[in-house]
Amino acid sequence: MLNPRLSRVLAAGVAGCESAVVVYAVVRVAQAFLIAEPNPALVGPSVHHGYFWRVWIAVYAGGFIALAIALFARETHLLAKTTLKALPWAAAIAITQALLVP
Repeated sequence: MLNPRLSRVLAAGVAGCESAVVVYAVVRVAQAFLIAEPNPALVGPSVHHGYFWRVWIAVYAGGFIALAIALFARETHLLAKTTLKALPWAAAIAITQALLVP
């Protein structure tokens, strides 16, 4: 059995990773519909800077969410249960974004 503090931090880390995936997908879709830019998969490496910015925004947001969850979570069991329920939704959002806006 893990230490309760360690298990809370691990569950918060997983929630942060899920959040980063969702934030990236939302930012990518928002940029695709609000800002006219060429498809990064079809052009040279100079246009890939937007991809790196989106990744860093998602990593920052996911880290912030993981820290907030680790500090404010009370029930580790409930946090792990909620994180497990959110995993298919995060995957579905990421797959949908990848299919609609590559």
